[in-house]
Amino acid sequence: ISLDNGVVVDFEMNKVCAAGTGSFLEEQAEKLGVNIKEEFAELALSAENPCDLGERCTVFMESALVHHQQRGARKDDLLAGLAYSIVINYLNRVVQDKRVGEHIFFQGGTAYNKSVIAAFEAITGKPVTVPPHHEVTGAIGMALIARDECKAERSSFKGFDIYKRKYELSTFICEDCPNRCEIHKVNIEGEKPLYYGSRCEKYEIDETKKKHRFPDLFKEREKLLETVYDKRVKKGEERGVVGIPRMLWYHELYPFWKAFFTEIGYRVVRSRATNREIIHNGVESVASESCFPVKVAHGHVIDLIEKDIDFILIPSHITMPGESKVADKAFVCPYIQTIPYVIESALKLKDRGIRVLTPRIFFHKGEGSIKREMGRFAKTLGVSRLEINRAVDVAMKSQDEFYRRLVENGKKALELLGEGDKGIVVVSRPYNGCDFGVNLNLPKKLLNLDVLPIPMDYLDIDSVDLSGKWENMYWRYGQKILSAVEIIRNNKKLFPLYITNFGCGPDSFIQKYLRFAMG
Repeated sequence: ISLDNGVVVDFEMNKVCAAGTGSFLEEQAEKLGVNIKEEFAELALSAENPCDLGERCTVFMESALVHHQQRGARKDDLLAGLAYSIVINYLNRVVQDKRVGEHIFFQGGTAYNKSVIAAFEAITGKPVTVPPHHEVTGAIGMALIARDECKAERSSFKGFDIYKRKYELSTFICEDCPNRCEIHKVNIEGEKPLYYGSRCEKYEIDETKKKHRFPDLFKEREKLLETVYDKRVKKGEERGVVGIPRMLWYHELYPFWKAFFTEIGYRVVRSRATNREIIHNGVESVASESCFPVKVAHGHVIDLIEKDIDFILIPSHITMPGESKVADKAFVCPYIQTIPYVIESALKLKDRGIRVLTPRIFFHKGEGSIKREMGRFAKTLGVSRLEINRAVDVAMKSQDEFYRRLVENGKKALELLGEGDKGIVVVSRPYNGCDFGVNLNLPKKLLNLDVLPIPMDYLDIDSVDLSGKWENMYWRYGQKILSAVEIIRNNKKLFPLYITNFGCGPDSFIQKYLRFAMG
């Protein structure tokens, strides 16, 4: 946080591995047989030749520590190396190229460690001030804000002696929807039970009575996704059943695939909405580390395996639809392009006798390309090429109608913002911004703050001309994000909220472009 005359002028969120420096130091001290409170700093400050443990994430630091330990490094040099490494990591990965002022104020629990303070002073060449009660400075600040901002005559604060009262803790799983939330119940003597942990706030009694001023546009978007194409195959006329996992592309391209398979006579069955079980199964099944949405994708395929279906659709989308002037280069990330092969490697679907449809789709090449590709599956699906072509035509129209209705709904939503209202545009990809299981129902939380959360694709993104600015942006979602930024920064009522997932390669630079574009 950068201050100038008592005013915050800049800040940077800690969103990298350095976020756990305190616990990391404690873990490494324990492995070295050193008491973190009484011995660490004294030994580190006495080191004459601190080990170079690098400045990358703590996993690499730990590996380097073991390497130096095996080569006979002294314990004090290892500890000093740890202190230096987390400081260098923080300055390079969190502060990055932002200016460091002359007066450095160090707060947080890690400030107890004098060797870390010394490392900061040695590297920056500036004195570091550690305030009293540094471990709870943030809590004190929030208490002061609460005191100054609270308008109620009485506080709902239970008092510091509440720990003396009898209470019981218990948990149960809510079975009322696919989310299967783990609900925590607190029974306090003489009071109504306290519940927390549900996504829908069903059990938070006071919250359920609260009415929002604004509509839930994300629920509206989800309904449109599912119903913009509303035909069904007549009972008894089904050629088969195809399973569509609610993964990655689903949250944008479901209208296309639902229309296509319905038009050729197949009933569509979806995996359940993302819930704890699906997440757990996905995380446990991945063959290699990836971003969270890719792990969840595995869980959705596993969910479909248990259903009575003929095929599972796992297409390889190479490019996405788009009307903007730079959308001729509309690629998605390598994981979305290769997801059928990644999942096959992990789940061995062929060996289990599960039939999977894996078309390679280049939307930017037009309907002809898609018709030729889907034509390869005509015999497998038991349909003619003519039926395939007609189904693709309907599917493309359904997808176009979905996009058109999104923008139409977005224009109506922006009209809801009056003087002093704030619209929070959730800048994201559909699979993390519009999947309530992945984003922990963030839109509902924003509604509770009396602001209007807006899906990014509610903005007229394709009307923005990126040529001359970002014409070399070949990621389709990068194009959409930067187009959305152009609209947001020219509307004083709109503010961006960026959702990303750890391990997202494209976001490692798109985030920087977004910050630059916002000015």
